[in-house]
Amino acid sequence: MATQQDPGSAKAFALHELIACWNQGYEALARGDLERVEALLDLAQDHVGTAGDGASDTAAEAALRNEATSAHGRLQHGMTAGLSGLRDELARARVGGKALRGYGNASLRVGGNVVRDV
Repeated sequence: MATQQDPGSAKAFALHELIACWNQGYEALARGDLERVEALLDLAQDHVGTAGDGASDTAAEAALRNEATSAHGRLQHGMTAGLSGLRDELARARVGGKALRGYGNASLRVGGNVVRDV
């Protein structure tokens, strides 16, 4: 039977799984594989309850929890950076759309003053 002192405890196993899910999630995010990220986050969610809050961690479990926290932080930062980049791209597309609005409208005569002969 696994105890709190046993590095093979259920809590340690859950922490290992969280580390693996979050590291693999970050790698999938870097490849743009958002479906894989979602699947890994769903899988990680299954282990969060078993990992607990860390109040009664052994030294080995505390080290694993620190590693899991770092892996989660990397994934969260990657997701935040990706969303920020997406917002920036959408903003640029809106600005470009506004600049081109009416360009194809013949009644505005956009570009009508271009000299065709030199």
